[in-house]
Amino acid sequence: MRTAPDGTELPRGVIYDPAKRRFRVRLYARQRPVWTSYHYDHGEALAALERAKAHRKRVMAWDETIKATSLEQIRAMRDKQIHRRRP
Repeated sequence: MRTAPDGTELPRGVIYDPAKRRFRVRLYARQRPVWTSYHYDHGEALAALERAKAHRKRVMAWDETIKATSLEQIRAMRDKQIHRRRP
């Protein structure tokens, strides 16, 4: 449903499910879902949408980084992250 229970229009990415009485926030990046969350409060759903948009930007930037790097560079980045986690 594209409107909230109080009649306000919901932005793209937010849907209200009247059967469960909750809002769903779902965003996609390149035809795959990168964020799905459920909220009972309209304000929380809108705040989650902003967080989801920021997350989608990070996912898309990471995808571009992966496309632009060679396999050796990706392995080096992975090894660097693994060594950083060790105490």
